[in-house]
Amino acid sequence: MSLPGDNETETGNHPHSEKPHCTETKMDPLEQVDCASDFTDETDKCFLSMSIDSEEQSLHQEICEIPPDLCPETLRITLTDLPTEVFLQVCSYLSARLLMQTMRLVNKRLNEILSDDFIWRSRIFKRWRQVYPPLPAVNNCVNWKAACINLEEQQERWSNMQSTMKHLSWRDLHVASIDAIMLINRGALCVSGSRDRSLAVWDVNASNPCPITHIEAHKGWIWGLAAKSDSSFYTCSWDCTAKLWTLEDGRLTASDTFKSKTAMLCVACKPNLVAVGSFDKRVLLWDPRSGSKPIHSYTPHRRAVLKLCLLEESGIADTVVSISEDQTFAVWDIRAGKLLKENVKIGPSDPESTAFPMCMSLNSDMLYIGDSKNRLHLVDPRRDSPTRFEIIASYDAGHKDQCKITAVRHGLGCVITGSSDGTVRVSTPTHHPELITSFTTVGTEVAAIDFQHGILAVGCTNCAVELWIPTQDIPT
Repeated sequence: MSLPGDNETETGNHPHSEKPHCTETKMDPLEQVDCASDFTDETDKCFLSMSIDSEEQSLHQEICEIPPDLCPETLRITLTDLPTEVFLQVCSYLSARLLMQTMRLVNKRLNEILSDDFIWRSRIFKRWRQVYPPLPAVNNCVNWKAACINLEEQQERWSNMQSTMKHLSWRDLHVASIDAIMLINRGALCVSGSRDRSLAVWDVNASNPCPITHIEAHKGWIWGLAAKSDSSFYTCSWDCTAKLWTLEDGRLTASDTFKSKTAMLCVACKPNLVAVGSFDKRVLLWDPRSGSKPIHSYTPHRRAVLKLCLLEESGIADTVVSISEDQTFAVWDIRAGKLLKENVKIGPSDPESTAFPMCMSLNSDMLYIGDSKNRLHLVDPRRDSPTRFEIIASYDAGHKDQCKITAVRHGLGCVITGSSDGTVRVSTPTHHPELITSFTTVGTEVAAIDFQHGILAVGCTNCAVELWIPTQDIPT
């Protein structure tokens, strides 16, 4: 008699039965571990454990076979390994000066990337979203790297001037309006000329800047200054004279003296040439090597000549630009001995307008002219430009309406204007200048300014001399 279950073929219930033939489905080791809890048979659990151990051993062997140079312990990614686009994105968080002075020196590849002018032009546009430079480029003559460095540093410095600039002022030296001020010797010395007929020279780098010397230099108001070298400069005065001064051992001594029939209102100089604008509408030219007699004199205006500047080619001055109270500017070709431009009106075309030019700034292939009605005019002075000596644009300078722009200075990184409203404004040198900062001086009116090597000097009508001196390098 057979017992129930003797003919059963369910091998799962018999320890010596063969397992049925079936197709094995390979499971993930983690899934297999989860499934182990569903088994009650110890043999099957042992089989599962052996399978897991085998796969872990195989995985460990594969890891050990990774080449040594690809192991996490030895794998290093540097800037030079990054794609160019990623590297430039990293550069956008660093200063332009750091990139030029440090980063491009790392290796040849980084130097090649950072030598591309397109990168610097794009960097400028992305930050300021303005046309720069404000004059169309001629013959690709723009130094884009220097421009980007200057733009960034002036923006950072003037935006945070409370922490980056030291302010000094004096009102107890001169006793009349300071109509002329100038920085020489790379900004280490400041020269001030006043209506009290005196000159003062200040040591800007001293821990407590004070005048090195203070003398009575003329018998009339001092209205103009022009630097010849780090230690010598010209002055002009209402006493009808222009003088060359030399600073030596803390003392000023006068040498060459040039005379005119009327008051001398402005002066400019280049090697072997001195130009003076006079009250009687004339411009006079001297060669110091030829004595005290002018080598040339011409009359480009109908009223007093207020300011002038000299342009040069190959180190030789060949062009004189002058502005006048007659509302015009004129251009004189020294070599040809004739006027290139005359009666070019500054200001509105309205014949009833009373605006006239008062100040000029020539630098970086740009010429700015400020007028008596709060307008700033951009003139193209470039030799190869089809728009040479044309007024390219005119702007509202941002000072109080109808106030005079009494002084202007500019560079690659900023345009600075001083006004009869007693304020100084610092703007971007773009096609449409954007204000960086504006501040009020201790003076009632700004009479003159100069800006050299990051230092700003201001002369005011209430006898005050003011300096803004950088206190630290721009953070990188």
